[in-house]
Amino acid sequence: MERAFPPVRWIPADDANHTVSDRPRAHPVDFVVVHVTEETFADTRRIFQDPRAKVSAHYLVGSADGRVAQFVREKDIAWHAGNWDYNTRSIGIEHEGWPDRPEYFTDALYDASARLAAAVCHRYGIPVTRDRVIGHSEVPGATHTDPGPHWDWDRYLDLVSRQLICAGQSRTQGEAHMADIDIETRKAEARKAFDRFDVNGDGFITAAEYKSVMAQLGDFNVTETVAQALINKKDGNADGVLSFDEFWASLNH
Repeated sequence: MERAFPPVRWIPADDANHTVSDRPRAHPVDFVVVHVTEETFADTRRIFQDPRAKVSAHYLVGSADGRVAQFVREKDIAWHAGNWDYNTRSIGIEHEGWPDRPEYFTDALYDASARLAAAVCHRYGIPVTRDRVIGHSEVPGATHTDPGPHWDWDRYLDLVSRQLICAGQSRTQGEAHMADIDIETRKAEARKAFDRFDVNGDGFITAAEYKSVMAQLGDFNVTETVAQALINKKDGNADGVLSFDEFWASLNH
């Protein structure tokens, strides 16, 4: 489970560069937008903290070491997509580098970004598909070309999907690479993930337990309301808590 939530350093963007909100209550979150900075990590940080810039993203992933910084809370609206509707409905992930310089797309960057995207997709129930995990260039009305032709989408989505196995959600039903994974192996991984969140060992996960464990893992975006919404999606008998059977069934319906 821990692999889906990378360590994140909080570096707030200037208040002039984003909009305070209350997502997902105020707006649904149903896209991940992949960006490439065309700046260094340090310069991107300076831009997001410059009140004159009028731009920000929720996250920035470093090229050399895969370090992750968060600049805008997920509940708030970052100004990253160049389209207000998509800004309100998405999480923006910037990647240090340039679209025409593939050497910046390192293993460390792909791995950290995939773990981050898996956490986001798991939290909001976003399918790991090319119509939901999109490039900046694919936003309607976009004037940018990032992440560009050297971004390996097949590799990226596969990495995100593999992380979601540990986070309690598989890629879209029927994906061939998921069918190749032995059922008992998947069930064992699912049991380990479930037990990590069943803090008191009573066989059920509550919203308070989910929120507590996520905070221990360094993810403070999961409020108890968000945790309860995630549980409710998998809660077959609508009793407000999650049993392992319900958790396992949700992975295979």
